[in-house]
Amino acid sequence: MLGRLAEAGIAVDLATPTASPPPWLGHRRPETLPVDESGHRLWYGARNQFCPSSPVYRERALALVADLAGRYAGHPALALWHVGNEYGQICHCDVSAEAFRAWLRERHGDLDGLNEAWGTTFWSQRYGDWAEIIPPRRAPYLVNPTQKLDWARFCSDALLDHYRAERDVLREHTPGVPVTTNFMGLFKPVDSWRWAPEEDVVSNDWYPDPADPLFPVRAALTHDLTRSLGGGRPWLLLEQAASAVNWRAHNLPKPAGQLRLESVSCSRPTRGPS
Repeated sequence: MLGRLAEAGIAVDLATPTASPPPWLGHRRPETLPVDESGHRLWYGARNQFCPSSPVYRERALALVADLAGRYAGHPALALWHVGNEYGQICHCDVSAEAFRAWLRERHGDLDGLNEAWGTTFWSQRYGDWAEIIPPRRAPYLVNPTQKLDWARFCSDALLDHYRAERDVLREHTPGVPVTTNFMGLFKPVDSWRWAPEEDVVSNDWYPDPADPLFPVRAALTHDLTRSLGGGRPWLLLEQAASAVNWRAHNLPKPAGQLRLESVSCSRPTRGPS
């Protein structure tokens, strides 16, 4: 297929297939599957079923990326690598908890610094041992908001560390081929400002709802953010919907010219003659 595209003069953005591992990995190595805040293991059969902190998942993912990059290195159609897909996976398992504690040690230095930052004198939350600290799992009442904030930062950094690992394998095999991953506008689980400098080109997904009268405003905000993440340089629109999507209860048909309008709205405005 890539050969045919190259013959037709079509360049390819090739993605690493690591966002959704195959069922056999979760079946044979269930520790690679994510755990929710209630302690329940989330199973395969959908997508995005991996623990970002799992060393087994990391090992298998990088092996796959190495094979993929080795196969297509030098292919005339290959113009861009796309790592994963719409990062935002979260896992509350014990492996993630240990990684979270290591991240907290680096951020706060010691337990005194952590207790002060988290305000743990409230509700007898003060920690006396690193082993006592866990992800913000399901609790009887409100969870410490600073703990939740640090957890969100950690989750973004854990995913970023995995993105870097895949990116570096790709760069080793295909130096000179740029690497990106797709953001999702204002999606909170990923700190795009920390991620953007790690990409060769910034990219985004955009699925405006034809029934939303504010979608032009949301588009302007999202596209301006993406352009800012790239420092004003050109950026890529990697995903958009030509018509229906699978998550809306009711899909309105797009009128003629709507898709073209949504596409060109991503273009950087040009200044007219002065």
